[in-house]
Amino acid sequence: MKNYASMVAAALFTLAAVGNAQANTYYLNLSNMSAFPDGTNYIKVDVTKPTTTEIQFTVTPQSPISSALLMGFGFNTTGTSTSTSQIMAPSGWSVSGSGREDGFGTFQFNLSADQGNNNRVSPLTFDITGLSAAVTPLNFFANSTGAAGEQNVPFVAHVANLGNGLTGYFGGPAPVPVPAAVWLFGSGLVGLVGVARRRSRV
Repeated sequence: MKNYASMVAAALFTLAAVGNAQANTYYLNLSNMSAFPDGTNYIKVDVTKPTTTEIQFTVTPQSPISSALLMGFGFNTTGTSTSTSQIMAPSGWSVSGSGREDGFGTFQFNLSADQGNNNRVSPLTFDITGLSAAVTPLNFFANSTGAAGEQNVPFVAHVANLGNGLTGYFGGPAPVPVPAAVWLFGSGLVGLVGVARRRSRV
């Protein structure tokens, strides 16, 4: 009985660790351009916590716009006090407070490439530093506010190099499904609990 109880406890601890991983991935699958219909994962957004007081964003165009260049990005926060001075934008980029991003509403923070094509990047990577140790990637997931003809979303990317001189906005995210391995682990855990209960009654 004790062995089964310790196995269940260890399994629960492992499952909790998986669920609390300090990394989240999202896909922007909405577009304000008819040439790029909704429903395709155009841009991948990884939000990670590389140190106890830092959050890192990596924004990467995906096929069919993998050759696109980022020229702007908007995001929001929740449950944490963050200032523009804590956002370490790439060289040639600036950070501003609240601002609109086309049809995707108003965002708390906006990064933009300064004038000139040379500052457009792919992927876009930036850090937010000086945060409380309690802050997680989920603190940087909140919908935009105000009128949004396209949709209110947590993230928006302003993208160039879409062909024929086109630029456009992509918003999202589409939720990333929990990996099959986690579901399998969870079903195995349920089975283990059932076995432990059955044996304890004998």
